[in-house]
Order: sequence, then C-alpha cells, then structure tokens
Amino acid sequence: MSRTNHRSLARKRVTPYHVNGVAPAPGTKVMTGEIEIGVAGSHSGDRGLALIRLDRLADAMAAGTVPTAGGASLEFAVGRAAS
Repeated sequence: MSRTNHRSLARKRVTPYHVNGVAPAPGTKVMTGEIEIGVAGSHSGDRGLALIRLDRLADAMAAGTVPTAGGASLEFAVGRAAS
C-alpha cells in the first residue's frame, strides 16, 4: 500500500543550475549550510546539472540560503521560468 501512495512523489530530480565562480567537479556535494541537498553532475561553462532533493532545495530557498558546491554558489531555476 505504501508504494502505491508514494509512487508519484519525486524526491530527487536532475536540476539545471547556473554557477557563480568555477563549476564544481562531478560528484561534489551540493550543500546549504551544513545540510547536503544533492550532488553536482556534469557542467559546461557556467551551466550544469545536479541531482537535487527537491524538498531540501525548497526549504533552503524559503530560508534564503544559497546552495554551494566546491566553494562556488549555485543558482537553481526551480519553481520559476528558466532564462
């Protein structure tokens, strides 16, 4: 029963990001403060992809916390139109 109730809930999603600084290496943890919210994937220039826990990203955005990976700040376009 539990599996059928939670099938449509996506907890993680590959999400595009824009990096301010040097892009993190694939496999680098994406953090908001002390909380891990995902893992950086491939990148090209200042754009990349990361596997992100959507609930943790939403909490961080609501709190005004900037996600970081490898010392660089990341900007996610979740919940708004991507430019």
